[in-house]
Amino acid sequence: MVTVKMLFLLLLAVLCSLGNALDCTVCNSVLSWEDCESTGNVTACTLADVNALHQEMSDANPNLAQGGPEDRFQCFAIHMGIINISIFSMGCTFKKTQFCSGWPSGMGVFECRTFNGENGGNGLGSLGFVGMVALVVAVINLKV
Repeated sequence: MVTVKMLFLLLLAVLCSLGNALDCTVCNSVLSWEDCESTGNVTACTLADVNALHQEMSDANPNLAQGGPEDRFQCFAIHMGIINISIFSMGCTFKKTQFCSGWPSGMGVFECRTFNGENGGNGLGSLGFVGMVALVVAVINLKV
């Protein structure tokens, strides 16, 4: 039996998840954008994954700071060259991050962009969608 208190807590959780839920393609390739996207996965952005990526790349780009639970996500796509190797990479970063700025000139950034979700989506993401479905089911089963 779903109570009003449980419904309120579920609603609060869903609203919090909607603000942060976002799906991005996560991939790397030395061949092309097409190869990157075909070998990658569409993944829900998480605080832990973005902080790990930022930690790994922060020596090269000081703009990639750590984030907290209040930070929203955005997707990135970057094509850079390092020592005659071309790298195509896509993934998740924080909306507050100026991901395309701060790369050293020796890395040769040919293209870089940030955007709001898979195929320019609205940022609901799979986690936000699951939360919305759970909320609808809870409302239907509400017994006051």
